[in-house]
Amino acid sequence: MLKTTSILILAAFAAALSFTPVYALSPASGDAEAPACVRPILADEHLSLKWMVDEDFSKGEWSGRWTSESQGAQIETAEGGLKISTPPENPKKLGTTVWLNEKLPADVLIHINVKTLTTGDFNACNLNLFLHAKEADGSDLVFGRSGAYPDYHQIPNYIFTFVGGDMKGWARVRRDPGFNKIAESDARTARGKDYQITVLKVDGRLRYWVDGQLIHDVTDPEPLDGGQFGLRTWASDIVWEKVEIAAVVSES
Repeated sequence: MLKTTSILILAAFAAALSFTPVYALSPASGDAEAPACVRPILADEHLSLKWMVDEDFSKGEWSGRWTSESQGAQIETAEGGLKISTPPENPKKLGTTVWLNEKLPADVLIHINVKTLTTGDFNACNLNLFLHAKEADGSDLVFGRSGAYPDYHQIPNYIFTFVGGDMKGWARVRRDPGFNKIAESDARTARGKDYQITVLKVDGRLRYWVDGQLIHDVTDPEPLDGGQFGLRTWASDIVWEKVEIAAVVSES
């Protein structure tokens, strides 16, 4: 069993922090450094974290840790991560969600490395995240939906949207059910780019960074209290390279 490590993040020590994952869904050994992009983001935060997930999709058994719902995209381990490729026929009708099987607690820190590819006749470079998804009655999410976007708008979840590529782009936060927009920015994605995305939810406060730049800082007065996390894309050729997740155990 991996050792539990509680971390107090202080500005004076932010550059020197390292941690040991508490529970890794992919093999891990020894100390794992906190993502470099995360350290300055959290330099002024006083959080105690328990690291849960360190996933790079490098092992074939990733499919035992994640569940896919797709309308026809190709999903494979390639190009340094989990590659999603959209067939050229009717790309705008094809969406894919890859759910983490492990449920997340209410308060979490999520850090993702992802890249958009230059391929595709139409590439929306769509980098979406679902957070805290459950069934409409509050029970655990049941996997097996078609992958069509409207299927998820009827159940509780947060959607973080980051899109651009060959279409008008934006970054938005929505809350379901109802597809209610609670934050918006004109930040957009582009083909052939590497991105680092960080999400922090503590109580009702939701923050979202891209490459260390704060894009959203919004408070939900009735926050969702945990659930399923998903990587979502639509009409895109992208590679999810790494996912790291920590539970926020306490705020000192």
